[in-house]
Amino acid sequence: MGTELATRSNQSYEDHQSKLVVNHTTIPVLFIYGWAGGLHSELPLAKKAIKVGVAQKGMIIYVGPSGQIKMTGHLPNHPQKSPEILIKFPNAYIGEFKEKIELHKILVLLKRNYHVDQYNAIGHSVGAYALVAQSEQ
Repeated sequence: MGTELATRSNQSYEDHQSKLVVNHTTIPVLFIYGWAGGLHSELPLAKKAIKVGVAQKGMIIYVGPSGQIKMTGHLPNHPQKSPEILIKFPNAYIGEFKEKIELHKILVLLKRNYHVDQYNAIGHSVGAYALVAQSEQ
């Protein structure tokens, strides 16, 4: 009986997933990892979004120990899907307040260099705190 219940429960979940509607957008999406994280934390979700067709490769932004910012990759002028922007901080333990400061600098550069006026963001743990703190500035 337990197996039947699990099977029915899984089937119901799968049925629900097949009915999921995704609104496609071309707004860039930022990935901000949490405490003790890194690019390795962001890559599985970023790769999955590309694989299912809702995102495309964009850029990785590296923040150096002295706050210098290096961008690799690019944001397309006319994206077909949401370009991904993965952010790598100098270490995995800088905390949300330092991340907030660096995130603000990154957003200013994205606006100046790529005319990014809107963005979506995925923040995990401390990364989510940094996003909220930055948006309250």
